[in-house]
Amino acid sequence: MSSGDLSGSARQKAAMQCYIKGNDALAKQNYEYALQMYVQCIALVQDNLTYRQLARGAAYKKYNDNKTGAGTLAKAKLMGIRNKIKKAKAAEQWDEVDKLAEEGLKLNPWDAQLNVDLGEATQARELLDIAQFAFSCARNTDPQNKDYNRMLALVLEEKGEFIEASKVWNHLVKLDPNDGEARSNATRCDFEAVRTRGGYEEAKTTADVAVQRNRFAKKPGEADAPGMSAEKDLQHAIRKEPEKVEHYLKLADHYRKNNQLEEAAQTLKKALEVSGGDRNIHEQIEDVNLDQMRYNLALAREKAAAEPDEPVFQEKVKALDLELLKRELQVFSGRVERYPKDMELKVKFAERLMRIKKWKEAIPLLQKSAQHTKLKGRSHLMLGKCLMRDRKLKPARGQLERAIPEFAAENDNERPLLIEAHYIMGVLCEELGDTAAAEDHFGEVITLDYDYKDALKRLEKLQGGE
Repeated sequence: MSSGDLSGSARQKAAMQCYIKGNDALAKQNYEYALQMYVQCIALVQDNLTYRQLARGAAYKKYNDNKTGAGTLAKAKLMGIRNKIKKAKAAEQWDEVDKLAEEGLKLNPWDAQLNVDLGEATQARELLDIAQFAFSCARNTDPQNKDYNRMLALVLEEKGEFIEASKVWNHLVKLDPNDGEARSNATRCDFEAVRTRGGYEEAKTTADVAVQRNRFAKKPGEADAPGMSAEKDLQHAIRKEPEKVEHYLKLADHYRKNNQLEEAAQTLKKALEVSGGDRNIHEQIEDVNLDQMRYNLALAREKAAAEPDEPVFQEKVKALDLELLKRELQVFSGRVERYPKDMELKVKFAERLMRIKKWKEAIPLLQKSAQHTKLKGRSHLMLGKCLMRDRKLKPARGQLERAIPEFAAENDNERPLLIEAHYIMGVLCEELGDTAAAEDHFGEVITLDYDYKDALKRLEKLQGGE
């Protein structure tokens, strides 16, 4: 039986056996056999980064870190592999490209092009951790190569690792100070790192905003520079070099982290002028404007909570919430087109579309984001909800069945999603007439949260309690 004929659990079990054998061989310095075992692990479970790393490490040791692998003896074989990869790439047969690249890397683990081929094949299938590893290996062979650096930076962005991506873009700027695209991307990644950690999107109250802001604030007694504040330092830098966009961006970042959103917006507008209309800075202005709207909504919610008997405050919350939703839809719609590989952005846009009941428009976005390892569970859950609303109950059940195993009850962030998925699955199974399954899922809900919605009441009814 070939590895392709095995079930998922059987493949995992077989891979673990090969992994143990590989580790034993490695301990005995039998690098040839260790490499064979690790490569077999990869063939069985392609999305496991550790197996790739171990295979590469065993190959390095096999060839005594000579940086050339099997050398001239493997030249003809590598040429044949490269030709096959070229054909498989043209046909977008990414599984085949992956397999061939690994075959070639057994002969020369330092081959930059084979690592690039592997990176492209895994990136195309959303195996982003492995793509990052492959592009990093390629870059390590030639740190000055612009293409390798660019590929690595882009996959880091796709993973949402904006700080690391910015480092690579800045390295490209050092290699070529005239590379405007790299400079612009470095700036954008710096801002994205702040935006994603800032917590404005999830904040419900001004206290939530303050908590997020204080996470990055300086400790008492810390000085930004001898005798000066960060704000004054940056303002001084602008006066000294008013033509340098990065000074304005750093000042805007400082204002934003301190919740001085109006000052941040004004500084970014000046940066936009100095840059000559840089699109990335325009996006930063959009994001700060969204932060301002979210902060105003948080203030309104606090007021409404303090005076629940005043309908005018409740209406204010509804109006601001709707205004924010409309603006987010506009912004995310444009961003999804500009950044087609940003899966997190697709999920955010889909969430907003679901709020206005545009289920059919949200579905294709979520089908793509469901291929991303980190977004799989959330995307399948949202797909299930969309399909259920669209009265496609059996496909909805399939999506929820895929979602539930992705969530861990012991994970504080995933636990609420797991509870919601079981609850929706219970309702769905009830509608489909599968009483036993509905009971199981409602049982899971009350095990995790006894008071969740009407789960207990539904379970008792199914069990004949009413």
